[in-house]
Amino acid sequence: MFLVIPEIVLEDGHCSYCIQGESGMEKHYEKLSDNPDKLCQLWRRENAKALHIVDLDSYRGLDNSQNIELLKYISKSVDILIQLSTYERPVSKLKEFLDNGVYRVIVDDIILEDKEEMRMLIEEYTASRVALNVEVYRGNAIFGHEESKLSDIELARHAADIGINRAYYYDRLLPLGHDLGRILHFAKETKMRITVVEGANGHRELIKLQDKFMDG
Repeated sequence: MFLVIPEIVLEDGHCSYCIQGESGMEKHYEKLSDNPDKLCQLWRRENAKALHIVDLDSYRGLDNSQNIELLKYISKSVDILIQLSTYERPVSKLKEFLDNGVYRVIVDDIILEDKEEMRMLIEEYTASRVALNVEVYRGNAIFGHEESKLSDIELARHAADIGINRAYYYDRLLPLGHDLGRILHFAKETKMRITVVEGANGHRELIKLQDKFMDG
């Protein structure tokens, strides 16, 4: 069984992408993109069980203060589980998120930079509230905009060593076609719970993805 989680990408306090929807509703969708808190409320009314929020500016090394303030407001005003993908440092910043309404933080190479602090964070908040961001290009992990020498599976093993058991998997080759075989291989090798980021562009691809995992 699959859980579909809407994603909102924050850039300078706004949604980085505009919703695609019914013809004639463009102005309404544009307003929602300029008001992410209203968009979150819409998803809640549509009975979304969780929201995946990406702090894009943190990955670009830009000032993300507006994203953080907006995130705090959303956490308090919308009764919905929020999982945050961020490149924030240090670990104390992640603790602030977890203490102020964010249910789960999704991290990447900070598990290599601050291994022991991340281990203590997981022990304090439990593995359900910390997950691994696995962004890959041809099998190698991407950190920020830099391709590393670590494979996706090697990165996952480092994460498992400190207690992480959930991964958010994004393949940069997705626009050219889904490498479902690679994702299945990752799942089998790591035994992690997998969320496929941008894994299905429509109902047909969702069914295809489900069939692959059920067969695997």
